[in-house]
Amino acid sequence: MPEALDALRRAAELAPDDARFGYVYGVALHSEGPVDEAVAVLDEASTKHPYDMELLGTLVAINRDRGDFASTVRHAERLSNLVPGNRDFRNLLDQLRTQTGR
Repeated sequence: MPEALDALRRAAELAPDDARFGYVYGVALHSEGPVDEAVAVLDEASTKHPYDMELLGTLVAINRDRGDFASTVRHAERLSNLVPGNRDFRNLLDQLRTQTGR
């Protein structure tokens, strides 16, 4: 796995315009355990690709699981704003706001 992670890291660095490489690298890091590093990679990819719903959805899930509800709500808001008519995204955001009192 270390070799695979290194290859994914290099791919993400060499092709920063391709959101998929950052996403796959971040998910692979998360599955191996360094959650803070995974979130940093996914956040960076999301900054470069602010309209990528897969990145945002992953950030919502990971941040929720690790108890970072401020980041969870922030990413859920971005996701909901991308598709304002999506009832599922709106319900998720409402649920998160209720849980966090925001």
